[in-house]
Amino acid sequence: MVFWITGRQGSGKTTLAYRIAKQIDGIVVDGDHIRKYFPTGFSDEERYDNIIRIAKIAKIIEDQSKIAVVACVSPKLEWRKEAQAMFNECIEIEMPFGTLWEDTEYEESPL
Repeated sequence: MVFWITGRQGSGKTTLAYRIAKQIDGIVVDGDHIRKYFPTGFSDEERYDNIIRIAKIAKIIEDQSKIAVVACVSPKLEWRKEAQAMFNECIEIEMPFGTLWEDTEYEESPL
């Protein structure tokens, strides 16, 4: 199982991810940490590649019968759906607040 926490910068994704992980003995996959070890840019192509990289790491965790708690911006709905299709079970949590970098869009999921 994977919890996919998404939202804008500064919305509390990482804080929530660690709180959830602590309660359920999950493993946090934080987008900021992934960027630290796998540096990449912020073009659409680079963002997409990073989302898929994060999803693959979460899938490895899920395949080990552990719960992955992902915290990352993942701004495009299409990218999130593609990433989440990799998992046996996924719960998406959208954080509604935070900020966006200039010239960046964030697509919220329809209710």
